[in-house]
Order: sequence, then structure tokens, then C-alpha cells
Amino acid sequence: MWSPSRRIKILEERGLEVILADARDVKYVPGRKSNINAAQWLQRLHANGLLRGSFRPTQELANRRTLVRHLERLLAYAASHKQKALMEMNLQLNHAVNDITGKIGMCILRGILAGKCDPVVLASYSDCRCKPSEAIIHQALVGHYREEHVLA
Repeated sequence: MWSPSRRIKILEERGLEVILADARDVKYVPGRKSNINAAQWLQRLHANGLLRGSFRPTQELANRRTLVRHLERLLAYAASHKQKALMEMNLQLNHAVNDITGKIGMCILRGILAGKCDPVVLASYSDCRCKPSEAIIHQALVGHYREEHVLA
């Protein structure tokens, strides 16, 4: 069985105008809407200008949407993997910094990747705009920096 988008594409290739109508719009228009004559009823509504077509993006826009959604999923996966690695190292950075993928969080993560394991040095990467103090960040960065967790 073909997907609805495939069916629409086939109809458009054959020169037919395809309109996707929202069922909620048709629901309140008076008339018979049984399964037997639904197609004829919808055709009459369309002929009288009572059907409003839904937005259908162009193929190029649909492709871009797919790529953006894929990128968003990858970024979410990356953030969750960073958080998991920090938890395995017994670091509670998420309690001290709102967004570990933000400016301060990324500075601290880059420091850890560079081999800096001293919580005092890592806490000094925070700036004056950071709500938690360096002492709180220092406490959040006390843990064990095992090589396999840093690699993760």
C-alpha cells in the first residue's frame, strides 16, 4: 500500500489538482457524509468553494524540514550523551550550570577533554554572569576523571 504522500504525487503527476482538507472543517458543513458518498460530497463542497486546502510545503521545503528535524535529534542525543558521561564521572555539572551545552558548560567540557581534572581550575571558567558561584561549580566538578569516561 502506498503512503498518502506517494498517492498525492502520482495524482499531481497526472495533472490533477490535489487539495488536502482538514476533516474538522468539513465536519460542521451540513450534508450527508457517510462512507458511501463521501468522495462525491467532498467534490461538491470543493466545487462550491467550501473546502479550504491545508498548507503543503514544496519538495525543497519538505527536504529542509527533514534535515532540520534530523539535526535537532542529533543535538538532543549529543546533549544526553554528554550528560550521561558526566554522571558516570560522578560530576553534577547539570546542578550548577543550567545548560551544559551553553558557553560555560562547553568551556568546562573542553577543559575536561584537554586533560584538566582540577575542579578549581574548571570552576574558574565560569564568568560573572553565571548565577551559581565558583564554589558551587567547584563542588559539582568533584568526581573521578577516569580515562574511559572522559573519552565518552
